[in-house]
Amino acid sequence: MVKIHGFAYIFIGLFVSFMSWQLNYEKLIFFFYAGWAFVLFGFLKMMAALIKNYEDRKRSAHEIRQKNAAHQHQAYSHHAQRQTQHYKRCPRCGNVQRAHDRFCSHCGFRTI
Repeated sequence: MVKIHGFAYIFIGLFVSFMSWQLNYEKLIFFFYAGWAFVLFGFLKMMAALIKNYEDRKRSAHEIRQKNAAHQHQAYSHHAQRQTQHYKRCPRCGNVQRAHDRFCSHCGFRTI
């Protein structure tokens, strides 16, 4: 089904109203007001389309932000996981040290 743009309703409404006013206003008064109803409907249709477009853009921007946040969380989790693989704690004092260190740099305790 083809959707009719709001401008078409406005143009047709103005044309019908103008022609009914020019030809015989007393006999064609119904068409005069029907034309203005078309104009009003056209404006309402255009406003609804603008609101829908704004909401769609707002929703897509929100989805993009969510995807970026999820991606950043994954990258941070991966980075944190990699960091924990390279470091360990001293069993005596709890000092953080590199995984390949044999002795604690703080208390000198030998770590295996």
